[in-house]
Amino acid sequence: MKGRNVTLLYLYWEPQNGRDFDVFHKHRREIACFSNFVEGGFPRFRTMRYRDLWDAWEKLAQPAWIKDHCARLRARYDVRL
Repeated sequence: MKGRNVTLLYLYWEPQNGRDFDVFHKHRREIACFSNFVEGGFPRFRTMRYRDLWDAWEKLAQPAWIKDHCARLRARYDVRL
């Protein structure tokens, strides 16, 4: 598969106030450490929070149902601890 555009996405959840908790700081440090370790490898490794994915989806014009879907996801999972 060398030469192909392949990405392994590590998608993860954090609460709205994740910066208030050491466990989320530790998780981000571990992600950064792993990302640095595998940089330049195959497949390409990327990370994204669910909240960032929803932000990107909300900017899409299509499919028509995506904005409503994001609103329901946020109502259920975009919470504070």
